[in-house]
Amino acid sequence: MKEEHAADGQLPALRALGGARVSTDVATGWHAFIALPQPAKDDIWNVLAPLLRNPADPQNPERFQQFCKLHGIEAAATAPALEALNRLLSYASAVDLPEEDFAADLETLSGGTHDPAIASVLAEYAGAKAALRTAALRASIADHGKLLTRIDWRVDDVSSSNHGLEFKAPVMLLTFHFREGQREERITLQLLPDTMRELQDVCSRFVV
Repeated sequence: MKEEHAADGQLPALRALGGARVSTDVATGWHAFIALPQPAKDDIWNVLAPLLRNPADPQNPERFQQFCKLHGIEAAATAPALEALNRLLSYASAVDLPEEDFAADLETLSGGTHDPAIASVLAEYAGAKAALRTAALRASIADHGKLLTRIDWRVDDVSSSNHGLEFKAPVMLLTFHFREGQREERITLQLLPDTMRELQDVCSRFVV
């Protein structure tokens, strides 16, 4: 079969979309990716991976500009390719699409042929899908309450205060970074040794 949509003039249907037809901008963006020089296709993950991990990272635009400069390509022509890859991977990861089905979708977008560009994407698909599904799981939880995302720690020694002298007691400061909906917040708590041991016991019992 040569292009799936050639017979009826419509855009191709993708397995990642449950058989729905892909949008014009994604199809056009995929062909923009195919048109990139092979070194740029092989190097695209240096730009795409940080974007997938954190779309709001303020360094993403600078990485993209450096990528375009390195490979001698125009940003305006390359941006649709990056956006298409982002969306295709997001579609596929959302439904946990097997790699062989994702490869079939990319072949469909490529007009029924196994374009060499497909190998550049499939080489990183498993890792990208895992990262996106982890992010989606965190978002699913955070939408309905506080989700702990990171812990920073420090240990201080308390020696004296207006309440007493010569304590020589270690105090652990734990800063919990958490997400609630779209908000990122944090709280710092102080733990004495008995509470640290209790926390350690809880973690040893339930961490899998």
